[in-house]
Amino acid sequence: MKADQIARHNAAVELRKAGRFEAALAEYDALIAGGLTAPETLTMRAHLLGDLGRYDAAVAQYRDVVALKPDMIDAQETLAKLLPQIGHAAEALDGYRAALAVAADRGALWVSALGMAKALGEHDQLLSWCDAVEARFGPDTLVTTLRAQAWSAVGRDAEAFDLIDRALAADPRHGPLHNTRAQAEATRLATTDPLTGAFNRRAFHEIAERMSHTLAERLHRNDELLDAFRKQQSSSEQAAQYLEMIRQQGFEFAEQNVSYPYLWWSRSKDFGLLERFGLRQPKPFGQREETLVNVVALCSG
Repeated sequence: MKADQIARHNAAVELRKAGRFEAALAEYDALIAGGLTAPETLTMRAHLLGDLGRYDAAVAQYRDVVALKPDMIDAQETLAKLLPQIGHAAEALDGYRAALAVAADRGALWVSALGMAKALGEHDQLLSWCDAVEARFGPDTLVTTLRAQAWSAVGRDAEAFDLIDRALAADPRHGPLHNTRAQAEATRLATTDPLTGAFNRRAFHEIAERMSHTLAERLHRNDELLDAFRKQQSSSEQAAQYLEMIRQQGFEFAEQNVSYPYLWWSRSKDFGLLERFGLRQPKPFGQREETLVNVVALCSG
């Protein structure tokens, strides 16, 4: 690039960092109009179109980049992530397949591909990619979790439970694995219990039971509180009731000592992957069903 083009490119980068996407886009439009049509320049323009929510235009620009430089993996991956936004979800998996064919050694790309397959409910593809990841990189707890979820979703509950239990034997404190087993059990109950209300209560209690291991550790294994927590599973579905139970055991805390993290792996339906990939916005506090509660409490006794 010439000196003036470099200056304009640097200005566009700074404008994007400052959130001034339209101004940055204007700089790249000027560069392209001046004859700078390198794939890297077109990629930056595509990024900005995505920042502005102009997904159709962004996808078209990424396609141009991939056509010019098929081995530009970042463009391939971002294109695949954007395709579901414009109703081309199936094509997104084709994009990942093309990218992985060129860069099969990139672990982060595999993670992104697994997440997309999970978010789209493509269980066969997810399982195939899980096999490929473990063959290339070895065992991984994320792959174990996703494989178990896929097996559960297609009715292979016994295999899912066996896989999770073996993984938990090696890593008993792995929260996502506990949660995945609870979700697998909830899925099984949903197909055997016609009473939807009963199923919802059982699903909540199964998740609570799995998360009780973490609670016990954080509260220094207070046996009385842990016993109370387990008993509460049979009668409560609300986070507020769990907090009240903690108070009744002699603990004190103010509202500012309570948080509701709503972590991605605690979602009961899609493992939070639709939100992680920007396909859906999480509901705000007060409009969602809380899955996790953190509290810092002092014992008055």
